[in-house]
Amino acid sequence: MKIKTNKLVSFLDKIKLSGAEIIDDAVLKFGEAGVSMEAMSKTKTSKVEGLLKKEAFIDYTARDDIGVSDLDTLSRVIKTFGEEIDISIDGNLLIISEDNRKVEVELVNTDYIDVPEDSGEREFDINVTLKAEILKDFIANVSINSDAVIKIKAIPGSLILSNTGKYKFTKTILDEKIDKEVNVEFGNPLVCVSANLENDLKISLKDNYPILIEESTEDYTIKAISAPRSNE
Repeated sequence: MKIKTNKLVSFLDKIKLSGAEIIDDAVLKFGEAGVSMEAMSKTKTSKVEGLLKKEAFIDYTARDDIGVSDLDTLSRVIKTFGEEIDISIDGNLLIISEDNRKVEVELVNTDYIDVPEDSGEREFDINVTLKAEILKDFIANVSINSDAVIKIKAIPGSLILSNTGKYKFTKTILDEKIDKEVNVEFGNPLVCVSANLENDLKISLKDNYPILIEESTEDYTIKAISAPRSNE
């Protein structure tokens, strides 16, 4: 298989999440539609589902699943290669190569990696499209506080972002498609699942329910899920 290096690195950086929610191990499934994965963070407060579409590859072949560990280091290693890389599997080795250089990475038995159970169809009260920069800029402002709660409130016609802490910010996004009220609060996991996302994001919300953030391009689809903050 062959792919542009930056496309694979971008996908890995998004599916591994970040910070306390970083995902170390994952089963990569080389299906007919492309390479997919589904994993839960160690804290069990975040989940990610990703698909790197076969169209993103220069050359792609479906094959058996593989288990990989330390996604963060794997991404950083791949980043050291040139514009295009070849990907192959030989026994328990993942081989990344270019013209005169290669690295062999030991794989992990897929039986030793936890894969989340299918949670079924998710139902939400509102869906809104938001540019990633808006969410990330707001989170950057909130991070001035040491331990702030991020509040997301929807009222007909508007989505309102606010926070607790010494420095209380408010960002209002007008959206006439919003026709219901929602109130939900999030902690640091939301920061960790959204840190590497870009472009337009589809955000799905419901009272006291996990947030679903989707990023889709012609190359990949990422679905990041973060649990709400408990008031107990």
